Amino acid sequence: MKPVVVCIDDDPTILDSLQYELSAVLMDNYELETATGGEEALELMGELLEEDCSIALVVSDYVMPGIRGDEVLQHLHEVSPETLKIMLTGQATLEGVTNAVNRAKLYCYIAKPWQSENLRSIIEEALVRYDQAQRLEAYNRALDAALEERNRGLSITYQTLEITENQLVRSEKMALLGQLVAGIAHEINTPLGAIAASSSNTIAAFDAGYRLLRQLAQQTDPTVRNAFFDLVDRALLAGHSTVRLPSREKRQKRRALAHKLSNQGIEAAATIADQLVDMQIHETWAGVMPLLTAVDGEDWVALAYHLTQVRRSGQNSAIAAQRATKIVAALKTYAHFDQQGQKVSTDVIDGIETVLELYHNAIKQGIEVVRHYSQLPPLMGYPDELIQMWSNLVQNALQAMGQQGTLTLTTQVDGQAIRITVADSGPGVPRELQDRIFQPFFTTKPIGEGSGLGLDIVQKIVEKHSGSISLTSEPGHTVFTVVLPLG
Repeated sequence: MKPVVVCIDDDPTILDSLQYELSAVLMDNYELETATGGEEALELMGELLEEDCSIALVVSDYVMPGIRGDEVLQHLHEVSPETLKIMLTGQATLEGVTNAVNRAKLYCYIAKPWQSENLRSIIEEALVRYDQAQRLEAYNRALDAALEERNRGLSITYQTLEITENQLVRSEKMALLGQLVAGIAHEINTPLGAIAASSSNTIAAFDAGYRLLRQLAQQTDPTVRNAFFDLVDRALLAGHSTVRLPSREKRQKRRALAHKLSNQGIEAAATIADQLVDMQIHETWAGVMPLLTAVDGEDWVALAYHLTQVRRSGQNSAIAAQRATKIVAALKTYAHFDQQGQKVSTDVIDGIETVLELYHNAIKQGIEVVRHYSQLPPLMGYPDELIQMWSNLVQNALQAMGQQGTLTLTTQVDGQAIRITVADSGPGVPRELQDRIFQPFFTTKPIGEGSGLGLDIVQKIVEKHSGSISLTSEPGHTVFTVVLPLG
């Protein structure tokens, strides 16, 4: 049974790019599995260990909803200490990295966006290290069995080997800490990393596909040729779907398809099944069988795989670029300074969505956002100050919930005004403090975590718009209600 390499990232575009990058490195020596989050990763790795599969290497993102990357690696280290761990992220706290180094024996830290050559080199080195460690472990077991029969010199040699290994672990830890530098914000770094990786994958897929195309260009059998184009068309159509199979279901379909192809006498059944499932093709059909059973059928499938990978990488780049553009646009809107100081026609919902975009990284870690938006007429107001107000209210809600809970936003027309509510499922504001919540410098947060001016600023912005703000709160349900006249 081949050792397994596991990739974990909550961003599908990054996961696709990692899968393609590692496929070129792993060849047929390792199985590659993926997971889209910490919980799925723990379930996957538990199944693999139950099946007595050796997990050689885990490449995990740090910032993920629910369970962070360092927590996943720490849990894995407890059950599989021989597995090498690599943390891959655009933003990691010193505490998170220190936990991963001390508690999970982190092998390496790679910042996003990565260089393709550097990533592949590190993966290759890690797998060499794993192979050497496995051989060393086997050698150590042999030494233990023969220890009583060996002389004192062999015992000293073994102790020296242990000392050398401990020194190597310490030097790796110091080298890792030396690699840590201030990074770009995670929400910008992730799409940039996806674009860089997808671009590299596009070039690699095109080169590989072009070589196969030149090799297969002399194919004259129209049945095989038609089957090839049918396969590509179906794969491209499947690629438009946003539904991604869980890792377990994907593995089941891969095994079932490989078994079916093998029973039909196809020699490269496992390789073909891997590529077909990666193209989201899970079943065969009559029209494709002439292609799969052809002498060079494996090459035809590989060509189809590389062609669809070019399309998928292009789609990933477009999605990532759109994500980065939205973040930059939100930052520009938030950073804009109004020179006129006059009321203008303002779209309130757009302003709220700008704020949610800016807090996307915090929200995705465990906050469910529920939107109850009614269509609103334009509001005559000061858009920069309104965005600041929504930002303070949303930030307060996120902090109150401890980044875990439900944020509910409601907008509706109320006569000649609009009513906006920001509700959270946090612990609530004690009744004896609710009358003081809008006072300057008053805060319920620990010392050093808040100035106590956020809600005072909100109230001043509301008053500048001739509106009103109120609070109702009980454990599990806190609501700020803002009423603004239309102007």
